Amino acid sequence: MGSFGDTTQVACILQRLRDGDEKARNELLERTQVRLRDLAEKVCQDFPGLSPDDALSGANYRLLRALPTVHPDSVVGFMRWAATQMRRELIEIVRGRRGEHLVDDPKYSTAGPVGHVLAAEFHELIAKMDDQDRLLFDLLYYGDLTIAEVAALLGWAEGTVRTRWNRAKSRLHRVLNT
Repeated sequence: MGSFGDTTQVACILQRLRDGDEKARNELLERTQVRLRDLAEKVCQDFPGLSPDDALSGANYRLLRALPTVHPDSVVGFMRWAATQMRRELIEIVRGRRGEHLVDDPKYSTAGPVGHVLAAEFHELIAKMDDQDRLLFDLLYYGDLTIAEVAALLGWAEGTVRTRWNRAKSRLHRVLNT
């Protein structure tokens, strides 16, 4: 399963977390770091004034703060919850709530004010998608899993994942272009 690891191992870590093992929290965070960093770098490309470390740090803070009270019951549940934390952090950053200099100063952004609005709208629209479409964005876009990994996690055929993913992206594209 790539850098995230075997789903059986992750499921065991989640069970340890539910059983009160504090070390399990750090293990989960370590497993998410590569994927969250890749996502932060991808999203921050158009915002040179914003370090991917800032996005990653904010998402990690959200994860650490919530893990004592949130105990996802499955690997998919954890991936979706982590994706939600990163999505919220990215919306805040892009909207300028974490660094007001990003919004209007061209030296801090190649995206410009319109790009900031579109980037924030992109993440906000994903948050509002129906559950199945959001599931695919959580796992494939935010979680950076492969089609094969998602198929294995969900018990779907790879062709089904691919077809539903393409439909979800098309729906988002239509909404963004209206």
